[in-house]
Amino acid sequence: MSEEVENKTETVENTEEPKKEEKKFSRDDIAKMVNAQVDKIKNDLESKYSKQLEQVKAEALEEGERRAKMTADEKAEEDRKRRELEFERREKELELRERKAETRDLLTNAGLPLSFVSQLMGKDSEETQRNINEFQKIVNQQVQNELHKKAAGKVPNASSSSPAPQKKLSEMTLDEQMALYHENPQAFQALQNNK
Repeated sequence: MSEEVENKTETVENTEEPKKEEKKFSRDDIAKMVNAQVDKIKNDLESKYSKQLEQVKAEALEEGERRAKMTADEKAEEDRKRRELEFERREKELELRERKAETRDLLTNAGLPLSFVSQLMGKDSEETQRNINEFQKIVNQQVQNELHKKAAGKVPNASSSSPAPQKKLSEMTLDEQMALYHENPQAFQALQNNK
């Protein structure tokens, strides 16, 4: 039997996992690893942006060559068209801001949430006003429907329609008091308070 105990002891000792060696890094090792990562990211970004820079340079060079072949009148006409397009773009942007501000004002005056500005804003102020009016009608109708549902779902209390007892609580029999208590607890309580 002592041999069995020894065998078990040996088995347990052999099944223990050897401790893993912890790798220790010096500050220099960590600095080298960090620098390697920084260099890799830097090279990736440089290659990415150098390609974009080369593309922009090529486009600018082509544009310069194209404009060099133009006459002064053609250049002036192209510049005028470019300024006109930029003016139209800015004008549309300004108009959009004004319509949004107007829509916000109309929604505020109507008592509606401002989160619907984009959905209710029309091409002009009349269309915006029509959209807001329609939306307000829909909201009001939904509110009315919900109120009717809530009101219709409640059953009137049967005790309110039953007549108030003519007798005092002391004049009623125990059965009458019990019936009153179950049918109309408020009336029972009122009689009990008026003893």
